[in-house]
Amino acid sequence: MVDYDKALKPGTVLRGIKYDYRIDRVLGQGTFGITYLAYASDKKPGKRGELKADFAVAVKEFFMSDINERDGDEVSMGSKGNLFTNYRHKFDREARTLGQLKHNGIVKVHEMFNANGTSYYSMEYCEGGSLDDLIKAKGCLTEAEALNYFAQMAEALQFMHNNRMLHLDMKPGNVVLRGTGEAVLIDFGLSKQFDKNGVPESSTTIGGGTPGYAPIEQANYSEGGTLPVTMDIYALGATLYKMLTGTCPPVSSEVMLGFPDLPLLNHYVSSKTIVAIRRAMEAKPGDRFQSVADFAKALSGEVVVPPVPPVPPEPPVPPKPEPTPKPKPTPRPKPESRPKRSGGSGKWWLAAIAVVAVVVVAIIYANIGGTDTSAEWHEPVAEPVVQLTAEEQYNRGLDYANNDDYDNAVQWFRFAADRGYAPAQCYLGWCYDTGKGIAMDEYEAVKWYRKSAEQGNADAQCNLGVCYDNGEGVAKNAYEAVKWYRKSAEQGNASAQYNLGLCYEFGSGVGKDTSEAVMWYRKAAAQNYERAKERLDALGYSY
Repeated sequence: MVDYDKALKPGTVLRGIKYDYRIDRVLGQGTFGITYLAYASDKKPGKRGELKADFAVAVKEFFMSDINERDGDEVSMGSKGNLFTNYRHKFDREARTLGQLKHNGIVKVHEMFNANGTSYYSMEYCEGGSLDDLIKAKGCLTEAEALNYFAQMAEALQFMHNNRMLHLDMKPGNVVLRGTGEAVLIDFGLSKQFDKNGVPESSTTIGGGTPGYAPIEQANYSEGGTLPVTMDIYALGATLYKMLTGTCPPVSSEVMLGFPDLPLLNHYVSSKTIVAIRRAMEAKPGDRFQSVADFAKALSGEVVVPPVPPVPPEPPVPPKPEPTPKPKPTPRPKPESRPKRSGGSGKWWLAAIAVVAVVVVAIIYANIGGTDTSAEWHEPVAEPVVQLTAEEQYNRGLDYANNDDYDNAVQWFRFAADRGYAPAQCYLGWCYDTGKGIAMDEYEAVKWYRKSAEQGNADAQCNLGVCYDNGEGVAKNAYEAVKWYRKSAEQGNASAQYNLGLCYEFGSGVGKDTSEAVMWYRKAAAQNYERAKERLDALGYSY
């Protein structure tokens, strides 16, 4: 729990240059300062001599929690006066820096002034709270919400970079929201100005930033180095990661070992956005986006993000042939998963009664009022049918399908699919997709593929990826195709592994990356997937 005992008491009045400030409450406290909600009164009289109406502001006081005490309202420096003085100069510089940055996405400073033996500055109060508070309240943001806030932050950050200034502590906690929902950058305590060569113009020491948001070169910055804008770009990518997943990214040294894309995939983030974040958070500054504007263009789809060049491929990659068509695999039923049946002894007569009952009900239905031949026929559900499990109904459909009787197979697949059985949903989607036993309908196919895919069925995920790849029953979207291929491929589906390899080889929905393509082809080839072997042969790689 934060100790606010050393803070100014509510009702305390600070005398500024333009305004007087009445303290209302503490908004937050850190190592180098306390921020208050206050109400400012304009010292300039109105037309009738009265003060203008009070308005809410945030007032930041320089106060070092480890060494400062308070005697009444006055701040005492203790025995470390030089340390207090040095950091106070930095606090004053932060206020001047903010005062110079005139942008709607950067918090507006009203004035800076001295009182009570320390420094203060007042700025606009954003009543919407911090972006971090919003993420915590919602768990995470939708992709549309996150990209909306990203666009606002990116514009403000690009403005800073255009004015040769880095923020160096970009994170959701340093973004606040106006009542209108606009995002505003705050806390410029670590910010630095730099010259045209990237060399700091003031001090060569910089803060290490916040773990998870600061790139590794910021934490290890040495005197005499330069300040590339890629430091802020890494932090902006990490901020977008936090918005989309609700979790802080791992520290930069861990990200170097492998980008943590699984939380993004689990939140159904599009491949386009994942690829862009991965590029922004590359370990090497030269491999990241070189401007915030380039980052924004990649997220909007205006440019396709090229892959980071792999460490040299072995053997050299020969010229790339034209891509081969991507096959749409059929579901792979597993007969061994069916319940075992006894070899003739026991309850054969119950099955015979069930069949007779179905036939009798069908005859009665056909002769009594069943004259609407335009209606879709469903096999009547006799009592024994109802007692079957969804898996048993699905297996009954497989029996019909294996005998090429899809008219009856579709009915049994539908029984099981309506009960939420994922394999049946996948097979029913395939029947709609191919016109087997039912009129071809790509939209119905996508509907059933999606129901099954969202339950984790690898075959359905692969087929849904193909639908997005080819624009069948859904708007064509290479990024969504890659997302579903990846989910299926990671479960070991050879068709999806092959298709994902094609996407990497030819840059469909993801940056071209031969090494990634070869990896997925090899996974498929290990399952004797012939098309994958053909692609490896064409590229000059072994299986």
